[in-house]
Amino acid sequence: MEVGCSDGDPLPIHVEAGTTYYFQVGSWGWGYGRFTFQLYETPPPTADFGWSPGDPSIFEQVEFCDWSYDPVEVWFSDYWWDFGDGTSTTGNCVWHQFAADGDYSVWHKVQTYDGRTAEVTRTVAVRTHDVAVTKVTAPKAASAGQTRQISVFIRNHRYPETVVVELYKSTPGGFEQIGTLRQFVPVRQGNRTTRFNFTYTFTGDDAQIGKVTFRATAYIENVRDALPADNEAISSPPTKVQ
Repeated sequence: MEVGCSDGDPLPIHVEAGTTYYFQVGSWGWGYGRFTFQLYETPPPTADFGWSPGDPSIFEQVEFCDWSYDPVEVWFSDYWWDFGDGTSTTGNCVWHQFAADGDYSVWHKVQTYDGRTAEVTRTVAVRTHDVAVTKVTAPKAASAGQTRQISVFIRNHRYPETVVVELYKSTPGGFEQIGTLRQFVPVRQGNRTTRFNFTYTFTGDDAQIGKVTFRATAYIENVRDALPADNEAISSPPTKVQ
């Protein structure tokens, strides 16, 4: 009974102790010459995996995908996962959402179609960075040539962060950037915020239009904000300028 056949690639086969096996070697067409026959124990596979995003937060599903390698290309029939938080699953590419920030030891095991196995454990750091622009305050009225204060308030409940705030003013063609501030924002609980104070000198063009609306956008330096949708706000009502 034939247990395997190959046209030149490595041929992994399962053998039983005490059984005699015969190996037949030939060539295609009119090929001839010396043949080299090697018989060795099948090497184990190498388990590996990756995840996306690479900097996960508690607000999103993380995709884990198998990156394992089989040197004899039998490839894999089974995949196991343990996420280090009491949950597990199976599959080649899987999704998982962590409930809390922390460092999780994610374990992954694979098995080839011929029964060889390998496993690997990697640490997945879950950090939820999130700041929000809660409001932008501006004077109700101003005159051309007058310098007034514009304040932007940043909420941060999670980690101390360095935050960059960009301030824009409205123009007939859209919003135009008029200032940037970068400063440390500590963690403050409840409704407490950190204030970014800008100064702006109103112009004759502002007076000609008659009003100015200010818009502020914020981003955390060097890390990804988990909820960027609340990183922008505008002043209301617009500042009347004469």
